[in-house]
Amino acid sequence: MKIMDTGFKITGEVTFRVKRADGSILETTLHNMVVNYGLVGITTMLTTGVGFSPMTDLAMGDSSVAAALGDTALGNELRRDTAVVAQLPFPEDNKIQYQIEHAQGAVVGTFSEAGLFDQATLGGKMFNRLVFADLVVGAGDTLTVTWLIEVRNA
Repeated sequence: MKIMDTGFKITGEVTFRVKRADGSILETTLHNMVVNYGLVGITTMLTTGVGFSPMTDLAMGDSSVAAALGDTALGNELRRDTAVVAQLPFPEDNKIQYQIEHAQGAVVGTFSEAGLFDQATLGGKMFNRLVFADLVVGAGDTLTVTWLIEVRNA
């Protein structure tokens, strides 16, 4: 008799959407790394029913140092914003969406890293981290960041 292996996998996918002042749109979708704290928090929740504080805030910075499992913070955090968080409805209820929409001129700068955190101020626990090519947001641009976390069969 064959025993089925039904492990699970956690993935993260973030989409940066910049609408330029001239109406053109730059959209980039990338995958992130769940860091050690994120993994430990999930296993603790499964074994004790208590995990970590909810991930509520999205931070962005400008470090280009590669993401590593042991990361506990961004390399050089520039801003942190509280996201609108929602579990998606069936049939995608195995996904959590974090979204931030910035109005024209609200965010200006060059960003190359991002992560999800459990508090609005500097510090807190980081669930995941992503390093990417420079994303330039100008004074006339709007920025929408959508981060999907999915739990699925491996």
